[in-house]
Amino acid sequence: KGFLAREKLGSTVLGSGVALPHTRIASLKKPMGALLILPQGIIYDSLNKDLVHLIFGLIAPPESQEQHISILASIATLFHDAGLRAKLKSSIN
Repeated sequence: KGFLAREKLGSTVLGSGVALPHTRIASLKKPMGALLILPQGIIYDSLNKDLVHLIFGLIAPPESQEQHISILASIATLFHDAGLRAKLKSSIN
């Protein structure tokens, strides 16, 4: 539910086959994330028809705003590395 509400505010597709959905959950004590690697890719966003192959989902408690933003920035920076994206996509073949 939180991810969908966040997507309505604006797409979390970063480009280059990467999406970084994120939301806040009151019951969490610390931020948590998960990486999905989709070899076939999916159309993640109806405005952006490019396939997304890597999705990193981040959830964080509401009071960790600075940490949440710092984590998002770090992950976005990592995914700007074309070599890393290629290694991740090929890691499950």
